[in-house]
Amino acid sequence: ILPEDLREKLRNEPRRDTLLE
Repeated sequence: ILPEDLREKLRNEPRRDTLLE
């Protein structure tokens, strides 16, 4: 489970999450 901060960041930059993975 990700905190709200991370959740908002992923929502704003979902591409970054994919790059990190």
